[in-house]
Amino acid sequence: MKNDLITPEEAIKQGLLDINEAINYKLIDADKALKEGLIDLDSVIREKAISPEDAISKGFISIAAAIGRGFISLEQAIQQKLISVEDAISQGLISVRDAVKKGFITIESAIKNGLISPENAIKEGLLSPINALKLNLISLSFAIDKGYITNLNAIKAGFIKPEEAIKQGLLSVKDAIM
Repeated sequence: MKNDLITPEEAIKQGLLDINEAINYKLIDADKALKEGLIDLDSVIREKAISPEDAISKGFISIAAAIGRGFISLEQAIQQKLISVEDAISQGLISVRDAVKKGFITIESAIKNGLISPENAIKEGLLSPINALKLNLISLSFAIDKGYITNLNAIKAGFIKPEEAIKQGLLSVKDAIM
């Protein structure tokens, strides 16, 4: 009788060797087992043969799927730089509002990166019209036209000098004295 040797992969396929033991004893690499369909990703991660981060970076699973299946939290993915905040927002994994509230991004940065318009940031209460004006994210005429600020408030906040407001007809001399 001839003693034919078989590979760990064949032994696993024939049910002679448990896949988890083969991985634990380093008879087969977890990556190879996944690629060959000998084990499912959930099992590999559950057995800690591969970390969720490695599974993501090696392309076995997308970040969205890993988050959806509870392998990793979005916060962990962002902190470990597996995904940028901008990409997480673009992919719908987190809203601008939540990203700002959790301190992942400033509203100014979100606006400058085109993730939200100044107008929507104001409407959602993430940015005050006064701060939008101070940061030059919106123009004074836009803020006045949209009703975000009145002429009088613009003058009081120092965006328009009273003399200019009178010249432009935005303020009467009577109102300026009061």
